[in-house]
Amino acid sequence: MKIIKLEAIRGFVALYVVIHHFILFTQIYSLTPAFIKFFFRFGREAVLIFFLLSGFVICVSHQKNNTDSFPIYFRKRFLRIYPILLFTFFISILIFYLNGYQFSFVDFKSWIQNVFQLQRINDEPGWKIEPFLGNLPLWSLGYEWWFYMLFFPLIYLLNRFKIKARNNIYVVLLFSIISWILFIIHPSHVFLVLNFFLLWWAGFYCAQIFIEHRDFKLEDLFPVLISLFIMVLIIGLPIAKDFFIENRSIAQINKNFPITNYLYNYIEALILIITGFVWWKFNLFKFDLVLGWFKIFAPISYALFVIHFPVIQLKLPCIENIYLILILKSAIILLLSCFLEMIFQPWINKLHKKLNLYFISPNYVISNTKTNNIL
Repeated sequence: MKIIKLEAIRGFVALYVVIHHFILFTQIYSLTPAFIKFFFRFGREAVLIFFLLSGFVICVSHQKNNTDSFPIYFRKRFLRIYPILLFTFFISILIFYLNGYQFSFVDFKSWIQNVFQLQRINDEPGWKIEPFLGNLPLWSLGYEWWFYMLFFPLIYLLNRFKIKARNNIYVVLLFSIISWILFIIHPSHVFLVLNFFLLWWAGFYCAQIFIEHRDFKLEDLFPVLISLFIMVLIIGLPIAKDFFIENRSIAQINKNFPITNYLYNYIEALILIITGFVWWKFNLFKFDLVLGWFKIFAPISYALFVIHFPVIQLKLPCIENIYLILILKSAIILLLSCFLEMIFQPWINKLHKKLNLYFISPNYVISNTKTNNIL
């Protein structure tokens, strides 16, 4: 089941991230007016919206296919993420080769690490595992993939212990609090992923409310709002103490890792959900005018997200006009995204279906083949 307005938001956010990176990582930065720079500076917030949307969509999908086993669930997630991701790796290698880059064993090691979704942002604690060949947006995929993997065992345990839907957010909150305490004791990317799972589950919880009531009431959203607020207090109170009482600067507070960014994630999630609730109560006033038309980008949003940054890095030495370069790269990004989502991914799905039928029921395939030959 697709919710058109969510599709529009997804399309908008994907396009927003592309423009954000065009402004930030190309020569047009110096030519861009200050107010446009400001509007497109919220790349991290855009990724947070993706996390919330992802949790929401997985809830809707789970409601529809709640009899799926973990192998089936895993296969679905794998088929949605990895074919396009692996193609993106190939495009990145091709672009860097054209740019004159010399590959090394370090790049091969980075590729393996990215295949296993171990990539992260540079300033995070632990091993420095960067997105493959500098494809920065992939850091968020390293979170989202593990959110998917955490979801199924958790939902199984919640059902096993018969925990009501309204209370599952508190279980995830406890999970996040413990992870944060462990992170403070021993800073690790693993504990950070476990802690941020609450952000993803906030979207899942909101979907539960929507599926049950087809409406949002403040009392229904209270559990998710209070859970996010508790994490704001747990992370924020030590920061406030350091800043206001001990007079430490933000740079000093973030000396070991960007702890204020972790706080902002929870504050921004609160703001986004409250804003969405208020807009909902005003019947999503002018939604179609503001965001509705972005739904045309929704079908290619995933490919758009993972493929655009390598193309931005492509060198075009034979062209000097900055705006022409911008137009050409934008066209390449859109064409590749359309190819991946509308041709390549459907082909992978059909191939998987044929292989699945072959391995599960070879007699059916043989019989089908004979029938087709006769026809």
